[in-house]
Amino acid sequence: MNRNLFGLFAAGLVFTSSCAGNQPVPRRDSAARQRADPRPAASPRVSKPSPATATANATTKVTVKGWKLEVSLVPERSTFMLGEPIYMTYKVRNLSGVDLLIPEGGDYRNSLGRPNRYKVEIKPRGGRPLPLRSSGPSFGGISSQRQLPDGGNFTRELFLPNWAKITKPGVYEITCARPLGINPATPAGRKNFRVKGPVVIARAMVTVTPTDPKRMGTLIGELGGLLLGKNSAHARKAGQAMAAIDDKRTIAHWIKALKTRGYTVKFQAIGALSKYRTNPALAGLKHCKTDPNNSIRQTCAHALASSLHPKAYAVLLTMKNDRYASIRLTVLHALAKRPCRQTLKQIRAMLKDKSSMVVGEVRRYLKICNAKRGMRGKRGKRGKP
Repeated sequence: MNRNLFGLFAAGLVFTSSCAGNQPVPRRDSAARQRADPRPAASPRVSKPSPATATANATTKVTVKGWKLEVSLVPERSTFMLGEPIYMTYKVRNLSGVDLLIPEGGDYRNSLGRPNRYKVEIKPRGGRPLPLRSSGPSFGGISSQRQLPDGGNFTRELFLPNWAKITKPGVYEITCARPLGINPATPAGRKNFRVKGPVVIARAMVTVTPTDPKRMGTLIGELGGLLLGKNSAHARKAGQAMAAIDDKRTIAHWIKALKTRGYTVKFQAIGALSKYRTNPALAGLKHCKTDPNNSIRQTCAHALASSLHPKAYAVLLTMKNDRYASIRLTVLHALAKRPCRQTLKQIRAMLKDKSSMVVGEVRRYLKICNAKRGMRGKRGKRGKP
């Protein structure tokens, strides 16, 4: 058993389900804020799963704190080709006879924008779980109490490439676990809201077929059209999907996206272009380094620093006099990653920077270079007869 899921078993009761089926239900947001109750949740009463849970299209019926629910994991489709982005929906249906609340959010401010309350595991049939992608440090996020009306559904769309990358065709089991801190939709329930609850695991199976270049080209064209369309929500989702596709045919669409006014789409385009070694990809990054928005230019500087193109470093150095101090700091960090003997002169030149933050980092790096040079000198003296 995977360590992450073992930890969930240790934390509380665990339920399982298996489901595949229709399209995800759109999300409904709530402006209310949640408040965690430090007291442990009451032990839930659990009904036995129905025999149908062994089939591909089944859900699991559970009882949490006396409220009957159905939990399932619904793939967008049952079959995908390799390299095609996969979306799943974690779904909770309310069969309790009363309106309920469920906590959501507060877990997505990280490098991937991934909702980390959902513990997703992707495993090939008969194999081991795929490596989990790191989302870096977490900075929380806005949390809310989502409505779960009687007879209605709570849904959360999950973008699987944010958890792991599938690199081979085959049949895969997707496992998703999250705590269900269900509460009544009453004034008391809203006031004394419990975030903690039993961990509920849902499962689904998907089949991944070999990549069809023609079909992939059609998909890229469709996503590119949405990326440049007027509907901003569709554009963001298309950008997320296309960023997960490793195909040079996406580059032309990303370059067009950089010339739009879409703020989020520009960020997606910059990050995607840094993955490619081609000259058109580098030309796109050159374009964004003159954007009037400081955040766009800073993202561009980070992309150039991590770009696979051999000339990206030289382009980054042209931003050393940018008006935004954080960008100049990014250039300094890139210089400091190179051997001191290659960049010492350029680092010293930045002592004249007007930002005390940049100058402080320059002095720190100079001390490191001087210490390294001193160590080399001592080793040289010890080597003399």
